[in-house]
Amino acid sequence: MQVLSRIGTRVDSSYLDRKRIYMVNIIAIICVIPSFSFSVLNFIEDRFYLSLINFLTGVTYITVILLQYYHQHQKAKALLIGSSYILFSISRLFYRNGGEYFLVSTLIVSMLLYDNIRFLIFGSIIIISTILMIYAFPITNYFNFPVPQERAIYNITSSLIFMVVAVVFFKHVMFHDKKQIELQRLKLEEMNIEKEKIFSIIAHDMRAPLVNTSIIVDIFEENTINKKNMSDFITQLKKQINDQNKVLESILAWSSNRIKGVSSALTNVSIYDLTTEILKDFHIHYTRKRINFNINIDKEIFILADFEHLKIILRNIISNAIKFSYPDTQIKIYTTQDSKKSHVHIEDIGVGIDMSKFDASFKRIKSRSLGTSNEPGSGIGLLFCKELAELNNGQITIKSTPKKGSIFTLSFPLVYRKIDDAPTDDTIVQNKALFV
Repeated sequence: MQVLSRIGTRVDSSYLDRKRIYMVNIIAIICVIPSFSFSVLNFIEDRFYLSLINFLTGVTYITVILLQYYHQHQKAKALLIGSSYILFSISRLFYRNGGEYFLVSTLIVSMLLYDNIRFLIFGSIIIISTILMIYAFPITNYFNFPVPQERAIYNITSSLIFMVVAVVFFKHVMFHDKKQIELQRLKLEEMNIEKEKIFSIIAHDMRAPLVNTSIIVDIFEENTINKKNMSDFITQLKKQINDQNKVLESILAWSSNRIKGVSSALTNVSIYDLTTEILKDFHIHYTRKRINFNINIDKEIFILADFEHLKIILRNIISNAIKFSYPDTQIKIYTTQDSKKSHVHIEDIGVGIDMSKFDASFKRIKSRSLGTSNEPGSGIGLLFCKELAELNNGQITIKSTPKKGSIFTLSFPLVYRKIDDAPTDDTIVQNKALFV
């Protein structure tokens, strides 16, 4: 039955169209055998005209299936509805077989199969008018004697069951269709958010190398350097261009993986090495503001995380620390540990954050803002950093006082590069196996 119900379906058909095809097929398939069976039975009982009507009904259902097979779905629906109306009306008028209930079933089926409001109104008027005429002007002179009462009851019962099944079937279809639409909407919304994040990362990570290169070019234009220092500046410019290419390649690879749905690749990342690498990219930025960095990171501490995710988090937080720090101040980056977690702290002296607005920062991507030297904000915001941290079993906490500064803390499960250095606590031993 399942195979036969799919006759005429196509891969490119919409969900609702496929369900309508299924419904037409099921109606035709289920009704073929009873139609021919009643044709034989009525012929034996000398109801020749009714036997002919039953036979034509069976032939009609077979034709509907053939039209479905050749993808003539509109013709199949029209034939099913039109022939049902004509044949059920005639059989009811002349044989009192309960056919008016099948007319009601035909009305319900037409409402489920068609969306055209005018057609539905017109068809409803015709069918309702026919049913009213049957009761208002009953025919007493039959071609043959009417069908037995028990057969009329059988027809009425069958039609009522069909009505219930048809309505329940399509109610389920519509409900499932709404769920599919909602899932597609949510998926599109997630894709839009993902694109926004990717573009924000591109804007953020590409800005630093471009600004550095622009500063060096400005110095050349102002002719404020002598020939002795020219070689150093050219070397620095070349390094900035190379760094910019590396950043671009890294971003493109990362964004490509995100779009393709590639899952995060967890590796043990050296916090010291990663922080040192990031600070090189921001050298011109913090030296122009005369900001010093006090680095106190245990070189033996490694974090189990996706390297690109962790890099994005640290770049964003360090970049914001530089932007929102007052000139001639110090930024501290240091690590601490407890029995279960490693913590990376980035502490600045700057404008700080109003903690009453802290929750709002985690609800949407942060709007652009200006730093203490009018540097443009990254536009990424804490939301994205928080999501990336959670994807790597970590978290971000903030302590901040307006006009005094902030401390951003990244916390991740504790792991060690060297197994001999690891404590014997059971929770830590579980992590050691990752680096055997």
